[in-house]
Amino acid sequence: MVSFASAARLLCRLATTDFWRIFRHNSTVRPKIVMSGSGFSIYVGNAPYQTTEQEMGDFFSSVGTVTNVRIVLDRETGRPRGFAFVEFSEQQSAERAVNELNGADFNGRQLRVNIASR
Repeated sequence: MVSFASAARLLCRLATTDFWRIFRHNSTVRPKIVMSGSGFSIYVGNAPYQTTEQEMGDFFSSVGTVTNVRIVLDRETGRPRGFAFVEFSEQQSAERAVNELNGADFNGRQLRVNIASR
């Protein structure tokens, strides 16, 4: 039989649990070529947390013209989540990025580069 005190503790824990945070933490981000508003996007995983959009854009410009870089941030902390989307002006550039830079070392981390799908 469950005592009133243990039931009250359980209800208190349930009331203070942030289930959305647990769900987001356990959900996986699937690597995601799709044309976005003005170009072709790739997904970049395992990105260094301290990198800037400028540094990432400079790195990927070796395979083509980069039109946009978006480093994804955690909603609660505002810190980088370790992945980004890089947009190119041409599909061939996005394909080159996947073929040539997937597995490349960038600031000490091995990047995962895939075509983005939304």
